[in-house]
Amino acid sequence: AKNTVYVLKTETKTLADITAPKVTAKAGYEFDKWEPALDANTTINKDMTVKAYFKASGTTPTDSPVVGPVDPTDPNGGKPADTSKYWTVTFKSEDETKGTVDAKNTVYVLKTENKTLADITAPKVTAKAGFKFTGWEPALDANTTINKDMTVNAKFEKVTATPTPQDPSVVVGPVDPTDSNDGKPADTSKYWTVTFVSEDQTKGAVAAKNTVYVLKTAHKTLADITAPKATAKAGFKFTGWEPALDANTTINKDMIVKAYFKQAGTPIPQDPPVVRTADTNTKKIQVANNRKLPKTANSMNIELYTFFMILSAALLVVAFKRKKSQ
Repeated sequence: AKNTVYVLKTETKTLADITAPKVTAKAGYEFDKWEPALDANTTINKDMTVKAYFKASGTTPTDSPVVGPVDPTDPNGGKPADTSKYWTVTFKSEDETKGTVDAKNTVYVLKTENKTLADITAPKVTAKAGFKFTGWEPALDANTTINKDMTVNAKFEKVTATPTPQDPSVVVGPVDPTDSNDGKPADTSKYWTVTFVSEDQTKGAVAAKNTVYVLKTAHKTLADITAPKATAKAGFKFTGWEPALDANTTINKDMIVKAYFKQAGTPIPQDPPVVRTADTNTKKIQVANNRKLPKTANSMNIELYTFFMILSAALLVVAFKRKKSQ
């Protein structure tokens, strides 16, 4: 009942590396052999069935139904003594510049057995650098009956290195958006574009590399990007970008940032000479540089009023004296 052996798939073992279970021959028979034989010619590279063969007591050994893979050029390689009783299945490389098949490349199948390619073990295959083994043609399955000498070809294909997908760059630029070789993203739909332009081309210009691409999922601000070069025309100077390149502006849409210029040598505005501010304590008008206030209409009215008051008093005095003298 203990008739199963498990072999780790990562180990390159052959039937010579395992121990067969106990066999018991019935009366009149004796154990003959295992098929395939428990030798180093059969690599364990798939699930396999090994059969115990018996013969009548006192008879000569029977022919093995399947022999190999063996090296057919090696007289001591284990090929059958009478190969005319066998179909030969020869394994070879379809293209030896891509890969090779081991020298033990031939399997002999007894013509009376009605075996299929699923019943035999293929030889070892080695792919050349840059190629990989893809399978046998015809496939080693039960669909192909071994009823004649056959050739089975090893197929190989070129290994195409698959690049590991990279995360797209978060910020690209500044670049020239009209130049396909300047480094702009392959898929610009994933990016917001920040375009730098001059507010007035007569005052100054912005370099052709005027566009920055910002990944839409990055949540960047204008402080995170680099502006292109701005060049002022003769008689002008660059004063800054609008909006400013600071953290106050989040890049959450396509944007235009303008370069501003002003005339070189423009005088700085001066404070006015007189600043009229109310003094809540003195109720007086504050005068710059402590200068004397000019006369106003109000002050002139006060002087005229005083004059008439004095004149009225004088007339009253004169009238009083005349009355007394009478």
